[in-house]
Parts: sequence; C-alpha cells; structure tokens
Amino acid sequence: MSDHNIQMKKSTNGVWDNLYPLSLSENIFNTEKNKNVQEMITDIENDLAEKTAKIGSDTNTPQWLKGTLNESLQYIDTYLRDNYIDVTKEPWNVPKTNTIDATEKLQYALDNIPIRKTIYLPNGTYKISNPLELKRELTIVGQTVGENGGSLIEANFDGKANGLTAFQIKSTAKNSNISNIYLKNSTTDNTTVNGIGNVGDSLALTHFNMIDVWVVGFTANFHFEKIYLSRFNRCYAINGYYGFNFLGECTSLIFDGCYGNKNTDNYRMQGVLYSSFISCANDGALRYGYELTNCRGLAFVGCGVETAAET
Repeated sequence: MSDHNIQMKKSTNGVWDNLYPLSLSENIFNTEKNKNVQEMITDIENDLAEKTAKIGSDTNTPQWLKGTLNESLQYIDTYLRDNYIDVTKEPWNVPKTNTIDATEKLQYALDNIPIRKTIYLPNGTYKISNPLELKRELTIVGQTVGENGGSLIEANFDGKANGLTAFQIKSTAKNSNISNIYLKNSTTDNTTVNGIGNVGDSLALTHFNMIDVWVVGFTANFHFEKIYLSRFNRCYAINGYYGFNFLGECTSLIFDGCYGNKNTDNYRMQGVLYSSFISCANDGALRYGYELTNCRGLAFVGCGVETAAET
C-alpha cells in the first residue's frame, strides 16, 4: 500500500475534483525491520493519523475525502490487530528467552489461535524438547532470519526416540505459510532428528508455502512425502545428512532460490514429478549435489552444483 502526495485541482466552476497522485516516493510501511508488530502498527497509525490530519485541516478538502481517510485508518488498524498475533504476549505467553522450554505454550498457540490468522514470532530463541505440530491453516511469520538466527526455534531431543520431526506439518494444514523462521538442531546425543516435514501422514499435504526458512543440522532438514502444489522460496538446508529430502508422491513443486550447503546429499529427490528448480544453489555436498531417483518431468533453470564429492 503506497502513500501518495495528494493534490486537488479546481475545475472551471470552482468545484474541487480530479484527485490524483503526484508521487510514490513515500510508503507508510517504511518501518525498521527489527521492530515488533505492535511497534509497526503504532508507526502506521501515527503516520496515517498525521497525514489524515494534514489533509483534514485544509478547509477546502471535501468532507467525503476526510471520511474516507478516517475509515481507511480504522480498517488498517483493525485488520492488523485482528490478524497479526504476537504469541509472546498475553494470553499466549510463549517464552523466547533461550532458558525456558517453549514447547507446550507454542503448541497451545498453534492449536488454539483461529485459523487463517498470522502467528508472529519476534526475534528470540524458542527452545523445544518435543515435536511441534501444525494441524490447521495458519501463517507463521518470524521477525528476521539469517545466519545469526533471528526468530530461532532450537530443538533439543536428547534421549527421545529416533526419527522424530521437530516441526511436523499435517495434511490438515494445507494452505498454510511459514516465513522468516530459523530451525536449528541442538541435540547432543546420537538421536536422529528431522527438521521440518510431513513424513508419516497418510494424506497428502497441498498448497503449502515456505519463504526464507533456514533449517540447520538435522538428519533430514526438509523431509517431505506426499506433497503437491507447494512452493519453497529462498529456503536454506545446511549441515544435515539430507538437505532437501523429498520422497514418494511429490508433484507440482517449485523450488525457487533455495540453497543446499554442506549436507551429505544437498537435494535428494525420489519419485518427484513435474517440478521446477529455479536458480537453486548447491555447495559443498559430501556426496551428491542432486540425487535423483525415479523422477519425471523435472526442470532445472539456472541451477548449479559446486564442490560435490560425487558427480
């Protein structure tokens, strides 16, 4: 939503008309990325209120325009407050301190926040000791993500059963979105733990999207089967045994700008059909950059493989 400098022009009969934008140089969402949702909403409110008052103070501004601006402010405020839910606040109180286990409260939020809402995770470390499950249609958004973590979910499954998935996506979570999340394995014993995926669900996951998600240090970082019509944008799989591990009935997927780095196999695709890899990076595989088995209709556009141990 862009902010326009507004000018009204008088017609020959003296009536103000022809409302038109003069500039797109400003944007009401021009806030610092490290601000939390509450601060961002406050900035938007203040900015809109200031501009509304400036235009409203002009005695020549039509009453309909003043009313429209006020309605717009109220609509944006209501939309943001109703749809962006900071789970570190009341009543959810999910800890992000790196010292308190967040599994129970974070799972409670995932299970009870109304569907189609956006769960917001401010920067911090959310420690989990058991798998999280996404069972419903939600959007999960972290504050920032990158090599230093940002919105970090840190899994320690010491002493747990082998083969659990730290963040399990159920087929009932179709149409969900996850972005700006860093998922890290801190298990110190020999327990095998997978990162994020839907393995084990008898039904297919569809229309699932991830953007700017880092998964680091798991047995299989991204571990999916029976997934259709889904997209992975700028997803990073690092220091696992398998980076992107897609098995069985997987079709109509898009991997766009993804990065496999220093996994045994960076991209392992078995039985994947009619899917595209666009500008995907592939570095430092300890065995295969791309391991493709029984795949059909795959398109690779602008992808590379560097320093893989095997061809």
